[in-house]
This record gives sequence, C-alpha cells and structure tokens, in this order.
Amino acid sequence: MVNIVRSRTLGSLVFLLILTISVLPPLFNSGAGVPSTQARDPVVTPQAEFLNYTDFDMIYWGAPSNVNSSLLSVWVYNVSAPDLLNCQAGDLNVSRFRVYNVTDDALIFEDNLQFNGSHWVALNYSLLTISNMSQIQPHNYNVECFFLRNITTDIWNVTTSRSTSFYYQHSLKIAAPTFTYIADTSSTIDIYVPYIRSTIWGTLNETSSNVISFLNTTNNWQTVTVVETMTNNLSYNSIDDRWEVDELNISILIPGDEYKIRITASYSIKDPLHVGQSPNSDDTFVFLAPYLTIDEPVIEYVGRDIQLLNISVASVWDSIHGYLEHANMTLTNFSIWRIADSTIVVNGTFNWNATGDYWYFWNFDVNASLDEGTLEIGETYNITANFNVSATLQRDAVIGISDFSEPFIIDRDPPELVRVIINEEGNDPPTDEDEGDVTVEVSDDARVSHVILSYKTNGTDWTNITMRSARSVFRNFTGTIPAFPERTLVQYRIYINDSQDQWYVSDDRNYTVADTPPLIAYIVYLPESPTNLDPVTVRVNVTDSTNVSIVTLYYSFDGVIYIPLTMTHTSGNQYEVIIPAFASAMAYYQFANVLFRIEATDFYENTRVSVTYAYLVQGTLPGIDPLTALILISAIALTAAVIIILIKIYERY
Repeated sequence: MVNIVRSRTLGSLVFLLILTISVLPPLFNSGAGVPSTQARDPVVTPQAEFLNYTDFDMIYWGAPSNVNSSLLSVWVYNVSAPDLLNCQAGDLNVSRFRVYNVTDDALIFEDNLQFNGSHWVALNYSLLTISNMSQIQPHNYNVECFFLRNITTDIWNVTTSRSTSFYYQHSLKIAAPTFTYIADTSSTIDIYVPYIRSTIWGTLNETSSNVISFLNTTNNWQTVTVVETMTNNLSYNSIDDRWEVDELNISILIPGDEYKIRITASYSIKDPLHVGQSPNSDDTFVFLAPYLTIDEPVIEYVGRDIQLLNISVASVWDSIHGYLEHANMTLTNFSIWRIADSTIVVNGTFNWNATGDYWYFWNFDVNASLDEGTLEIGETYNITANFNVSATLQRDAVIGISDFSEPFIIDRDPPELVRVIINEEGNDPPTDEDEGDVTVEVSDDARVSHVILSYKTNGTDWTNITMRSARSVFRNFTGTIPAFPERTLVQYRIYINDSQDQWYVSDDRNYTVADTPPLIAYIVYLPESPTNLDPVTVRVNVTDSTNVSIVTLYYSFDGVIYIPLTMTHTSGNQYEVIIPAFASAMAYYQFANVLFRIEATDFYENTRVSVTYAYLVQGTLPGIDPLTALILISAIALTAAVIIILIKIYERY
C-alpha cells in the first residue's frame, strides 16, 4: 500500500512538472498573439416598404435685427425609399411642410420644400407672405413635413411628427435704457435706448408712442411719468442708431429719492397693436435738489514781517445756473473761528473780482488782530465761506457753506522734516526694475505750500520733482525717482516751503540700486514617467539682467540628502543636466519619489532658489511586463506549495 501511495505521489510530481513546463513558457513570450474573435454572420433586417428620414430641424426667427420679417426655416435630412438611400429632386411626387395651430390642430398653411443637393429645405420662409395672415395670432404652432412617392401601384409616404413647434407673437422688445445724470445739472437727464424691436418688423426707427417713467425705489417703487413735449419723449437718432432724449426735465422728482428708469412704447402694424416695455435701467440715481458748490478758501501770508493775510475763493457753482457772480448773491462773507472752542473771532465780506472771476478779501492785518487780542500765536483757526443765492430756484433760496479743512495757524517757524521712507513695503532700496517711491512726513504750524524732491546720479545734474500730498497738519508727501541700472548710486534731498515763504532743506541722502537675482522658469523633465532604469533629463530657462554665473540642480532619492549637479548651458537661456536612474527603486508594483530643486547665481552673487519639484519612479523586472510578472510569480509560488505538500506525503509513506 505504501509503495502504491509513493508511486502515485511520484507520478503527481512528474505530471505537475510537465504541466509547469508546458504552461510557463508562453508567459515569457511577450509577443504572443491573441486569437481573433470569429466573424459572425451579419444580421439581415428586412427593409420596410415606406419612406424614412434621419433628422428634422426647424428654426423660427421672431425678427432678427437685420431682417424686417418673421422667418421660418425647415431642414429634412436623408429622406430614403426602399431602393434609394436619399431621395432627390424628381424622386418624390410631394415634398411639403405644413403649419398647424397647437390649440385646435387646424392647418394654417402649407408650402413646398426644395432639394438643395444634400437635403430638403425651406429656407428663411417669411410668414408675412402667406395669404391668410390674419389667422396667424400669438399662439404655439407645430411644423410637420410630408413626403409622397408613387411607384407603379405602390404609394409610400412619410409624415414627420409634430414635436417641433414655435411661438408666433406680436410684441415689441425694448432694450434696457442707459442714462447720463450729472449732479451739476440736477434738473435734467440724458437717456439712451439701444433699440426698439418688433417681432414682425424687426428694428424700428419710429413708434406710435413711447413714454419715459421713473420708478421711485425709495417710495415703494412708485411710478412717476415725465412728459417732455419739446423732444416728444424718445426720438430715433439715425447717426448713432439709437433712441434718445437729451436734457429731459425731471424737476418733478423728489430730491434725495432714488430712481430707476423704464421705457414703454407701442407701434401699430397690419393687425394687432404692438406694445412693449423695457426692463428697468441697471443703474440707479439719486435726484438732488439745487445746491451750491463752493471751492475751499485759499489762505496766503504776504511776507513774514508784514503779516497780511489774503483769503480767496476760486468759484461758487450753482447746480442750476452754473458759476455765480456778485450780482446773483445776497450774502458773501467769511468767518475765522477758533477750532478749540468753535468761537468766531473775525467776520468779513468778500469782494468779486470780475477780471479774474473769483471772490476775495485781500490784506487782512494779522498784526492788528494780534494786538487786539482777536488772534493768538500758536492757536489753530479755521475759515468758513458763506454764500446765498438771491433768486428762488424752483423751490427755496439756495444757501452754501464751505468749511476750510486745513487749519490756519499764525506761524513764526520754518517747516520740519519728520521722516523719510524709500518704498513703503520695507524701506529697502529699489531694484533695477523698480522706481524709487520716496515718502516724506513733514510738520509745520502754518500751511505747507509745496515739497520738492531733488535727485541725481553720478555725472548728472539735479532733477526736481514736486511731491504730492493730502492736506493735514502732519502731512505725507510722495515723489517717484525713476528706475536706474543695478549698483547705481542715487543721491536725493528734500526742500519744504510753507505759506510764509519759510524754507527747510534736508541733508543729502542716497541709496544704491539693488541687484536682481536670476529668474528661473519653464522647468521640464523627460521622460515624464521614468522607471528605475531611466535617467531623467531636466531642462530650465534662466535669465538675468546682467549675466548668469552658475546654475546648479540638487536632487535627492531619500528627501534628506541632496546631491548637486552643475547644469550645462546649451543655448540662449537654456540649461540642462541628467539625473541618474533611481536603480534602487522597489519592484514594479512600487513607486518612489525623486526630489529636485534648482539654484541660479549671477555675476554679482545674487542667488535665487526654485521651489522643490518631484517625479515618480516605477520599479520594473527586466524583460517582463508587470502582468506577466505577476502571473509568473503566482504560478511559481503555487507550484512550490504543491511540491512541498507532495514531498511531505511521499516521506510519510
């Protein structure tokens, strides 16, 4: 019995070895072909004895802007008979399209389709040409196509389904109005409408009537209709191809309320009356009551010792009548008041300068006011200008007050320079690509008249720039020095002048234009999906305003240790280097990261380092694709397991 078991076990081992030898070789043959699928007999579908078609399209234009009619276009593709793939002109006895009313399925009209060489079509068919126009009312309509072919005694025909429909409507489409409303002319407004369009007649250049309404959004969208008889509301402008009204009087609107604009229009044609309404204007505006705009007073000292004060106002603007002169005024005075307690210490009256067109009061004696105790040295004062229009404008008399925002101080000392900043982002010197933004903070008891930035470079003359500012007691002034090449020494100084003609001149300052590190861009590596057998070529574009000294690539297989490689200059701004293959990457089913970054340095030792890049490396088994390798390993493992089991059985018996 033991011999029999051993014999059978030995036979099983021999059979398993023969099976392994016969099965495994094809696994190594990567070029083995795949048996093709056997061809099947074609399925023959008997052809039905009727006409057919592949597609049916329909487009209805309500009235495009460039066509003055309602147009209907119909296309039918590949009308086929049992013996013809595409019936052409002469193959069919009837080829027509029909229009039905969806409501009662009544036939409204029909007309012929034409074959244009590839399909059947009724192109841009005008609904205005049909005789029973009065039957076309605003409804939904179906379109169907009918074909008929008579061959001997057989009659084959096809009718399309009525699923494609259009809605025929008589209406006007009015574009949203735009407008120009300037507060300086607050009683009028200019309104523009790009188009008024009829669904039948297209773009219109006349209407039976049109009305402009203003919707008060502040007062629950109350509608206010404005009637303008002089311009007949909207008029068509043929030059600009739009509807418009200029200087529409809107004085009936409520001052301070917010409004939107709406346009309604009507136009009589053959049958119905077209009526249209525009959407509201996108923008809102607040209607303003008549008002005065007064320029802030200008204060000047005439000499430091004489102590004469001049006050002037350049203009007074009335929102209805424009610039005002002396004849239009009943009150034209100024007040000097102490900011500390808001006490008025001086009152005076303006005069009108007809030659210069401005209001003024010259030679106010500051010393006399100081002696009288009215004004005090070091005290802060402000000036108010008051004007009142004599005529009543639509409502009440218009009163305006201008409060001078910059304090006025009796001063004996020159201005002071508080601090200087180059480039607000960090007080760093600019590079050759940047301008030098110089900001200074100055202080003065009186009003600073102007601040001058003066600069020069080696071998050039001084250039002066008037610095800009916002008015305040401590003021910031800004000026810009243009960009210069790298390592240029730029010198600059600051001049400050106040209203009493007192000057401050700073010491000379300087900065050296900073170097710009190279620019690293357009980094690519090939191949994009390397294996552990592939070296990787990295290419990069490096530019610099001077010259590039060296470009180095650092790579790492473990993310800790980076190995440097000097990149080779190939042409232009291109550099490249080869990263060796990651030979120790895991087997084919594993991936490993290779990290690298690039460092570029120019001749001035300015260095820029790129961000760190990474690519994946896939491990492989040489000569065997991953699927075959998996099957091979599985087969070997299974065979080994069976052999071990059979040996155990053999030894047991």
